[in-house]
Amino acid sequence: MADKRTMAQMLQAPIEGYEDAIVVPPINANNFELKQPLINLVQNNKFTGRQDPHNHLRLFNKVTSTFRHPEVPSTSIKLLLFPFSLDGEARDWLDKEPPRSILTWDDLVSKFINQFFPPSKTTYYQNEIITFFQKPNETFNEAWERFKGLLRQCLHHGFSELYQLDTFYNSLSSNDQDALDSAAGGNFLDKMPQEGLAIIESKSKVRYSRSRANDSRVSTDAPLSNSSPSNNSFDMQQIAASLEDKMTIKMNQMMSQMKALVVTPAPVKAVEEVCVTCGSNHNFNHCPLTRGGNDFPIFHDNIQQFQQTAAVGNFLQRNQPSNLANQMKPPGFNQPNIQNNQTNQNRYQGNNFNSNQNRGGNFNQNRQNNQ
Repeated sequence: MADKRTMAQMLQAPIEGYEDAIVVPPINANNFELKQPLINLVQNNKFTGRQDPHNHLRLFNKVTSTFRHPEVPSTSIKLLLFPFSLDGEARDWLDKEPPRSILTWDDLVSKFINQFFPPSKTTYYQNEIITFFQKPNETFNEAWERFKGLLRQCLHHGFSELYQLDTFYNSLSSNDQDALDSAAGGNFLDKMPQEGLAIIESKSKVRYSRSRANDSRVSTDAPLSNSSPSNNSFDMQQIAASLEDKMTIKMNQMMSQMKALVVTPAPVKAVEEVCVTCGSNHNFNHCPLTRGGNDFPIFHDNIQQFQQTAAVGNFLQRNQPSNLANQMKPPGFNQPNIQNNQTNQNRYQGNNFNSNQNRGGNFNQNRQNNQ
């Protein structure tokens, strides 16, 4: 039969063949519809192709299990909602799948896992499980959680429960193996797999079941040359840094306390020395009127000044009236004789005075003798 379409009609894009890859079985239930809150829950946890596909499937199953309908199978609900949980690279993958190529939920899971968890990745995690060992300074609880994480990331690893427990037990340090044997009341491997798993789970609940310092791979009794230099240097640096921080804090506290206790002293006025001889501001030993030590003071006689003083006194006495001079004399005062003064001067110069008496006493005694 000849095609009667025009060339324009033939050049148009086909209007068929745009069906989705997922085929949802017919739903004959009355009043069935997907609620928008349920769709929003699925869209809040979208898979972009970078996450773990196993975790995405587990979360998706939990969300979809909250919605049930007596006349609709749960697998049909999952097939309807799964496209809403994809985005980015994962959404592009589903759009590129052939139309009507996914007929059941199991087909969808198989293709989804093979796409985002290829066999090469499975082999990688299997090797990680086989070669698992407890890291240096890793506690029992940390090692067990890391081992279970590898098992969860590759659920199709194919290892039995017995093989998993045996691998984990042999990967532990000697101290943790002894702890498991002690908890088991003998050899840990003599227990049933379920009993051994219960013992491990019970022991892992004690977070600090093993001291980090007790590392089976670095013997404490071995010389320092046999230990790991990188680990030892790293630990020593941490200890030194911690001690330095503590010392700095302590010193700052001590300095603050000392600053609070310091009181600025008041200025002290300097004590000025006064000479007992002339009244000037100098020591008695440095007085220009004396020389020698404290025990034997010697007066420096200024003869010229003494003579001038005596001459002035005689001049005044001769030029004053006799009655006025007598009135001005103090009681018991007699005119000194110049000859006696000269004699006294000679006595001073000759050091003829009693050394056992003080200076003031010698002066008074000489004055009395002159009178």
